[in-house]
Amino acid sequence: MSAAAAIAPGVRVAIVGDVMLDEYIFGEAHRISPEAPVPVVHAHGERRTPGGAAHSAHSAVALQAAVQLCAVVGADEAGRELERLLADAGVGVRFVTSATRETIRKTRIFAGHHQVARIDRETVAQLDDDDERRLAEAVEAAAEADVLLVVDYAKGSVTAGVMDRVRTVARARGAPVVVDPKAVDWSLYRGADVIKPNAAELGRAAGMPTRTPDEIAAAGIAMSTRMSPTAVVVTRGAGGMSLFRDGRHELDDAAITREVIDVTGAGDTVAVCIALALASGAQWPAVLRLANLAAGIAIRRAGTTVVSLDELAREAGDG
Repeated sequence: MSAAAAIAPGVRVAIVGDVMLDEYIFGEAHRISPEAPVPVVHAHGERRTPGGAAHSAHSAVALQAAVQLCAVVGADEAGRELERLLADAGVGVRFVTSATRETIRKTRIFAGHHQVARIDRETVAQLDDDDERRLAEAVEAAAEADVLLVVDYAKGSVTAGVMDRVRTVARARGAPVVVDPKAVDWSLYRGADVIKPNAAELGRAAGMPTRTPDEIAAAGIAMSTRMSPTAVVVTRGAGGMSLFRDGRHELDDAAITREVIDVTGAGDTVAVCIALALASGAQWPAVLRLANLAAGIAIRRAGTTVVSLDELAREAGDG
């Protein structure tokens, strides 16, 4: 199956999770500050983009999906800017505005192609009862989904109550659930069809080392046994991706070798590709190949960017 054919245009995806506003300051550094051993960055440009689950939503639109994004933001300018950016991108936004939380902002400073600093502004705490109830209602309102994608950055939006509603909607629709995890305790995600950790996240969940391919395989087998029948797809950076199901190491797909500029957001892109391809009826070999192609495009760019379906087709030689 070609990369272009692995995702059907118009797939309806509901995305739930932690959203953030990514801010970038671009410049050049030619000297060290006399005040401290840090580079002096002469800024020449700035950019704001959707981050976290909002980046996943933006990525899904670029892959020609119909997207509903369910998330919590603060009553602040960052939340309003994020909603504007998403609306301009064609994302259907179902935001809950919280009186007790601020919108997450991550400001990255680049000197040339190198990130030299990051500044985080965020609330990291489980949703209060009212925000949790309203987010669960937003998920229910996005019930016409072909697939549900949970993007958990462990900032507090993905609670047991929210996951219960995700599973309820998925059962009613017969739709798969894909999780991009940060929680150490994967019991929160039980009932999902796919969990997509990177090697470090897999190791933390399994309580096992994941430094080598053999260690990753052992941890993947352990977690796919524990979470069966949920499939576990592990991203391994330059090592590509591996699929584990029912305690078996089932499939590997090699990475697309490219110069790495910035890995920011590449994991979001992979999770979106997996969700949309599965909802389109693609089989696992095509799903992993598509996700690897998308990751290879994403890491060649500075900052959080999106990958289009046309780009994927060209990368695969389909167009």
